Amino acid sequence: MAGGRSCSDRSKIEPIEWFLADVLQRAPYVHLLGFSVAEGGRIAKDRIHTLNGRRTPRYLLAEWTWDRAEAAGYLHHAFGGQWIRSACGFCCYANAHRGSDELIYRWSIDPHAAADALVFEQRALGLNPHAALFAKRTAYDVAREHRLHEALSLAEYRLATSTRALYEVRRPYFAAKTHTATGTPGKGPVRRSVAQLATGSRAAMHEQLRTLARQHRAPVHIDQHGFPRAMLLSKGETYPTRRVDARPQPRRHRRQRPAAHSKNGGPNAPAWPRCARSRTAMPRLKRPPPDRAPAPPRCGDLSVPAKDGPLWYDPFPRHVRQPGRAAATWSDAGQDA
Repeated sequence: MAGGRSCSDRSKIEPIEWFLADVLQRAPYVHLLGFSVAEGGRIAKDRIHTLNGRRTPRYLLAEWTWDRAEAAGYLHHAFGGQWIRSACGFCCYANAHRGSDELIYRWSIDPHAAADALVFEQRALGLNPHAALFAKRTAYDVAREHRLHEALSLAEYRLATSTRALYEVRRPYFAAKTHTATGTPGKGPVRRSVAQLATGSRAAMHEQLRTLARQHRAPVHIDQHGFPRAMLLSKGETYPTRRVDARPQPRRHRRQRPAAHSKNGGPNAPAWPRCARSRTAMPRLKRPPPDRAPAPPRCGDLSVPAKDGPLWYDPFPRHVRQPGRAAATWSDAGQDA
């Protein structure tokens, strides 16, 4: 997995920042976060962000000395089911550390989400054989190992009925600023440019690949994932250099990324025509207009009762509950909140 992890920033942090700017503006506020007692490192990093005293963070689970297991047990008691993480079904971090069992549970109850992950991975592997969803194994390996037959069938059907395309994949290898022991520049950053050459059926795209390979006198190879490819231009031994290959795979419904290049050009850039400098970014969430921003909520006292345990707010039926007790209806003050 290359690059930074920005999905949480765009789906969680940015909407919160918009709300603060549009509704609370510069008013002081209390920020409640669900870090458990075992996440002292995250609490220490977050506690220093006070926005010049306007933000007061509180970590209720840590105050109650609850870890993840206790929080999960309480949610099971309240809802009668397993509470899974708020993550996409194709999240590449879901299989890290102890998340394997939870990932399999999520895929087993939602085979369509699992099929999405399998299809996304196949499209990525078609362009880069090292782009497995998880670090050391593919999503297909995980699905086969745990016999997720419905998800596998859905993914195979989508791939079999999808339009195919032939892509040219260019990879420029820039020269590093430092030199090796032999005095030659070392390997620097690597970029990728993807261009769609043709679309059609699977057989037609394979024939197009063979024709293109004959024109460049390049053999057609089958990689470890079963995808054919033709190396049109092999990578050189010194940097900067470049590599060009062609690969047929299911058509990708997205904008094409411009060819990659050096930020400032110069001797570190590979020798091919330069393209637009911008890179295609993931679409960001649309900021709500200020006139439609919701009114600021009024929070009650969320401190921990001495004997009865922590209060818990259920936003669906408007109740305040305590562990082991029947739900109590809202008071007049609660209705106003």
